[in-house]
Amino acid sequence: MNDKQLEKYQKLHRLQMKYISELPDRLSVILLQWEQFNKTKQAGLIVELSREVHNLAGSAGTFGFSKLSEQARALEKTLRQFNAGEVEEKSVMEPISQALKELERLSECEPEFSYDRS
Repeated sequence: MNDKQLEKYQKLHRLQMKYISELPDRLSVILLQWEQFNKTKQAGLIVELSREVHNLAGSAGTFGFSKLSEQARALEKTLRQFNAGEVEEKSVMEPISQALKELERLSECEPEFSYDRS
């Protein structure tokens, strides 16, 4: 590996480590939004929650968490269907709660790959 490639991987590794350190905060925001929705039933919170889950789905895959990404994408789909009125609230509340618990669990796993090449 030449110096430019090594430098690229070192930068990616630093970004991956930063992402991993920020992951608990990302999940906290998502869980808080779900909790607030459960209390207030404000539709706007589902839109925000869906956006946060969408962002998680994309970033998780980039930084080596493909299972977390897949789970987030599935949850995002459910949230969008719920927001669009395609599914009833009572039929998705428990599945959403379970999906969020699974996101938490997956976020605590090690990434499936590392950019570390040192």
